[in-house]
Order: sequence, then structure tokens, then C-alpha cells
Amino acid sequence: MKMASQVESLGLGSAQELWDRFDVDHNGILDHKELQKLIVYCLENKASMDEEKEERQEVLDDFRTGSREYCLLSLKLISEDGKVTFAKFEEWLHDPENFLFYPLKKFKVMLWALDLFCEFDVDGDGWVTEEEFNMSMSRLEKDLTYGTEDESSRILGELNFADYDCLESDNSVSTLELVTVIVNMWERMYSALFEAADDFFGNL
Repeated sequence: MKMASQVESLGLGSAQELWDRFDVDHNGILDHKELQKLIVYCLENKASMDEEKEERQEVLDDFRTGSREYCLLSLKLISEDGKVTFAKFEEWLHDPENFLFYPLKKFKVMLWALDLFCEFDVDGDGWVTEEEFNMSMSRLEKDLTYGTEDESSRILGELNFADYDCLESDNSVSTLELVTVIVNMWERMYSALFEAADDFFGNL
């Protein structure tokens, strides 16, 4: 199994061993501090090309210094209510879109997408309404001046509220829904946001 080999590559034999190591308080729920330690562990143990070492170190430094918001939002990528039990954790590990094993560049785009969600979630309730989405898109279009204009326009054009097929009944977008859309085009996003403008990530 691919998931089993990925977990084994971290020096652990199973999902249960991974859980037992990071559910430090043994309360059966993975909290944001425990997830932070798990993400740092995975980043530290992930094979990386020489040219990615500096980039990986930047991400590691960010997580080591806190990254509370990233981790709180990441819990909602595992379970939409943010409550991660072992059953949900194990199911998520089998998901091909498990972010623990993303290539570094894809992981960095995911972090950008989490920043973007925070920008869009104006009232901080964990959901993005159509009004918040449109207001934030208007502001972001003015700020996104890096890269080639055509590429930036195409990327922003794909972030259309009406295109979300999995909108909840209250007509709001969740963390998982928004991040999934961004991550599904991560190669284009990385090229436009980081290769064309190294400082854009820090300007959100």
C-alpha cells in the first residue's frame, strides 16, 4: 500500500504508531499543537532535493515558531469540524490528497491557500460567504500585480464562487473546499506566486 510505505518512510510502522507518537495527551483527539509537531516531523524527515533545502527551512521555521492558525485550519482539512479522532486520521492517511506527503512546493501552495482563506473569511467564523468571497477577490485582484498579467488573471478567474460544486446549504465555502480548488492547480499557482515573485507569499 502506498500509504503504508509513506508512513514507513518516516520511520514508523503504521498509522497507529504515528498516532500514538503525536497524540501526546492520549485523549483520542489530535489538537493543533500536536498536529504542528507532526507536520514538523514529516518535513524534517522528508527527502528533499538540494535546491529545496532553503525553501524547506523557511517552512520549518514558520511551523517551529507557532503557526497556530495554519494548524487550526489544517485540522479542518482532515475533518471539517476540526475534531480529528484516530478513525478520521487513519482514513485521511489513506487519502491520496493527504498533505503530510505533499511535495514541498505543493505544500507551500497549500499554506498560501490557508492564508487566502483567512483573507476571505472576513468575520472569522470559519466559512466564506459569497459576499466575503467577492469582496476579497476584488481586493486580491488589485494586490496581485506580480508574475505575468495574463497568468495571474487566468488563475484569479478560476476562483469563482459560482463554480464551487460542493457548496453547503447555507451557500458558504469551507476551508477544505477553498484549499482543494487551489491545491488542484498547485503547479500553476506555485509558478505564478513563487517562481515569478519570491516575496508574494509574505505579502498576503
